[in-house]
Amino acid sequence: MKATALALATLALAACDTLAVRTTGEPTPLFKVEDPEYAGKGRDFRVVLLDDGATLGGHDSLQAATIAGLQNNARFATRFSTTPQTHNPDFKLVLIFNPATNVKQTDLCREPPVAPRFATDGDIHVQGVFCRLNDVLTEAEGYASGIKNAGDARFKALMSAFTRQLFPSRDLRLGDTPE
Repeated sequence: MKATALALATLALAACDTLAVRTTGEPTPLFKVEDPEYAGKGRDFRVVLLDDGATLGGHDSLQAATIAGLQNNARFATRFSTTPQTHNPDFKLVLIFNPATNVKQTDLCREPPVAPRFATDGDIHVQGVFCRLNDVLTEAEGYASGIKNAGDARFKALMSAFTRQLFPSRDLRLGDTPE
């Protein structure tokens, strides 16, 4: 029922502008639904945010809205942070906004992540990976257009759908799709 409501909300927003969130590639068998909670339980959850410094009002506003979007939509209790005080060093979430071309998910899990070139076509494109060490556990990609700033309702809807794709509520197997 929640998935249907989210899909309808996404379609309603899409009628005005483009808003689409989809998983990329095949689900990894390494992911277990308990992984995100284990990574963040009782500690910070490390987030690496890559952007061009100008997207949606600049790095600071994009970072604040992204962290709020993750925090408000995760299915587990933690504190997402780009400057974690305490975190499990084996896990991280890497998000890249508006890469000029898609970046391989394994490159995003590397330490440090690959620094790509950025596009400035006005649309929002976000790629993200949830990593354990250098392994991709989950991945998602999202698109939106017509977003003027990081406080825009479409950005919040994008982050809601995107977060649920990155942290599915069940283990995935080939051919499955998250809620």
